[in-house]
Amino acid sequence: VGLGAAVLTAYLDLSPELGAFVAGFLLAGTPVRFQLSGQIGPMRNLFMAVFFTAVGLTLDIGEAAAMWWVLLIALAATLAVKTLAIGGSAWLFGASPASSLRAGLNLSQAGEFSLVVLGAAALSGVLGDDAARIETVVIGVVFLSLLITPGVMAGSGSLVGKITHWPLNPLRTHAAFQETKAAASGRPLVVVAGFGPVGRAVADRLTQQHVDIAVIEMNRKTVERQTALGRRIIYGDVTNPEVLTSAGVEGASAVVLTIPDDEVMLRACKAIRAMNSEAYIAARTEYLSRAFLAREFGANHVIVEEMATAEAMATQVIESCSFAEDEPSVGDGSGEPAAKQPDPDTETDAEPNAEQNAEPDTELGTGPVSAPRGGADGGSSPPPAARS
Repeated sequence: VGLGAAVLTAYLDLSPELGAFVAGFLLAGTPVRFQLSGQIGPMRNLFMAVFFTAVGLTLDIGEAAAMWWVLLIALAATLAVKTLAIGGSAWLFGASPASSLRAGLNLSQAGEFSLVVLGAAALSGVLGDDAARIETVVIGVVFLSLLITPGVMAGSGSLVGKITHWPLNPLRTHAAFQETKAAASGRPLVVVAGFGPVGRAVADRLTQQHVDIAVIEMNRKTVERQTALGRRIIYGDVTNPEVLTSAGVEGASAVVLTIPDDEVMLRACKAIRAMNSEAYIAARTEYLSRAFLAREFGANHVIVEEMATAEAMATQVIESCSFAEDEPSVGDGSGEPAAKQPDPDTETDAEPNAEQNAEPDTELGTGPVSAPRGGADGGSSPPPAARS
């Protein structure tokens, strides 16, 4: 899209850079923006190094040193104007004073697009006889502003802490203020990766417990539908660091990996654990061997579908057939054992198997995923369809 837009604008006798900029601007407004940002990350880092090198090579150090005071004045003016413009715009649109000032300071440097405009102006002869001098000033300001940006960003945190008492924008609506308060309520955040049947059930259950949910999903139609319903859902790959950051994994209390792909699940465990060492990671896998790998990569709880399916099938058979009469009742909701006791021989044979099944469930979370018989209200067990 970017290359095509650049070719189109060049064909229209406009700057190719303008076409690429417009393409990026448009893509940044789509639901796939986080996924795209992560995918082009390596290329972006490479081009950024080339850009910084190009800026340094085009700066005439001798001429810049001779007019250092002009550069300093232009630099101060650029930082001040951009900070006021960006910070003021953010404040007018409802951001807090601290966030507005920090945004203005962090984005106050001269951007690379100024060099594009400078090049176009030089080619068209707009700069006149002072073209060389003006180019030195502009390139010098870009160079110096980029050079001091890390220091400005580092110092902006301590600076904004002193203005928390500043008033909010009086034009800000009460609804927006309430929305910000709700977002900062400190409620736990759980990121659910995958919004299929399992992910949807997990999200609904957590929502009932008043837990904030952020969903990561690769199905475009699902993302569009859930976004229209007001759910916080992000399109992207759960192994993409940009997608994880946008979902809030760094501050999440837990991450639930419901994606039915073991390879993706394992890579996601490593990426999530690298970003958040405290988050509780729950995952699903098809095979027991992958469960051990997931634990090594940082998962706290792993459901093995093989074992969960076996346990669920055995439970269904025991409850549906007459075998249930030979077992102590655990699903009548009363908490009392059945009057008829199991056969001693049957109990002796079954006990070692129960102990063997208990250990993987404790260490790997590979026990059944069906709801326990005898619900929270002490009633009877749910129907087979619900347990499945």
